[in-house]
Amino acid sequence: SSQVDDNDRPTAIDSATNAIPPTNTTPMNNENESSSINETASQTKLPIIVPSFDESSSNILQTHQILTTVQTEKQSQETIVAQTSSNNNEYINPRGIRFTTASPTNGPVKDLLTPYGWPCVRGLFRFLTTLINNYDKNNTEYMMTVGLNLLTVALEVGADYLANYPLLLSIVKDSLCQNLLSMLNCNRIHLFSASLRVSFLIFESLRTHLKCQFEFFITRLMEIIISEQVKITYEQKELALETIVQLLRIPGLPAELYLNYDCDLYSENLFEELTKMLSKNAFPVAGLTSTHILSLDALLSVIDHIELECQFQVQRQKSDCMLVY
Repeated sequence: SSQVDDNDRPTAIDSATNAIPPTNTTPMNNENESSSINETASQTKLPIIVPSFDESSSNILQTHQILTTVQTEKQSQETIVAQTSSNNNEYINPRGIRFTTASPTNGPVKDLLTPYGWPCVRGLFRFLTTLINNYDKNNTEYMMTVGLNLLTVALEVGADYLANYPLLLSIVKDSLCQNLLSMLNCNRIHLFSASLRVSFLIFESLRTHLKCQFEFFITRLMEIIISEQVKITYEQKELALETIVQLLRIPGLPAELYLNYDCDLYSENLFEELTKMLSKNAFPVAGLTSTHILSLDALLSVIDHIELECQFQVQRQKSDCMLVY
């Protein structure tokens, strides 16, 4: 028997290596490698949601649908208006507001031409009166200016007719005169001037119904003219004198002052006090100003009135004498 050399004997490592089955060590080609990568990527790729419609076309369709709906509503509304306005006594505008005409009656024509009644006029007149309340803190300067302007327009148009309606005349006697007299204490020139204008319109037409109010008004104007207080400005004195001149130019007013106040036991000598004040104010002390000229103009108005009354009495006496003979 042949002897085996120790160097030719297999070692433990060689025995373990020979026990592992052989593996395929053939390298993969490029095509197989790329296909496997694509299969893996296809398995891990997230799904992409593709919209089934175009958003721009969707917006256009929605806008077209809205316009179509609006046009349909307008057409239906116009159809309703045309159907409902077929009646000759009424009319409905596109907003759905109904207008009806007054039904014909056998009464006078002026009744058909009256759109509002006296309760509406009274409510409006009372509202304008509350706007010029100087003691109401809710009334701003702008509100009082608007109220005075609207009252001026109303009195210029219908001051002569207020005496025919006791409800409106009661507002003038109480609230309106009270608020106007309180406005004479205001230091704002435009409000003071506007209140004098409204007061003149009232007393020009309704002074026969406002005896006490007219007396207080003239007295307050005289106090403003002769006042030496700093808070009363020269412009206020000038405006007060202009108002007195306008009042004395009313035909018959000087005689009314003398008969209704100076000859009344329960009233002041208003005409006498007024002429005294104008006489003192007509003569300048330091220099000639517009207040002196206005005072002289007021005195001349009184003298002109007295002259006209004298001429009228002379003509009347002559006519009476001619009738006797």
